[in-house]
Amino acid sequence: MEPVKSDEGKQTFLELWRGQKSLAATFWGYYVLVILLLRLFSALFAGLMAPVGGLLILIWTAFMIVPIWRAADNSNGPESFKVLAKIFTGLLTIIVLLTLLF
Repeated sequence: MEPVKSDEGKQTFLELWRGQKSLAATFWGYYVLVILLLRLFSALFAGLMAPVGGLLILIWTAFMIVPIWRAADNSNGPESFKVLAKIFTGLLTIIVLLTLLF
């Protein structure tokens, strides 16, 4: 198995940011799975590392608002999935803002 080349990682990141990944992959793979892994990391290293895990979760959540929204715009799937994804990103935006304010 060859290591991932730097350009491939950048390309994947750009495709994600531009909403060129499928809505399902963006939401379930890049958002939900990463959040679950970060929460696991925070739980395993509770104590000193918990604030770091919380900060990483906040940063990743704030970042993923744009890719999920754009993936919904570009999706060929059911209209209801697009609407639900946009409602979800609206709620994520509120959660991030409230977290930063309080």
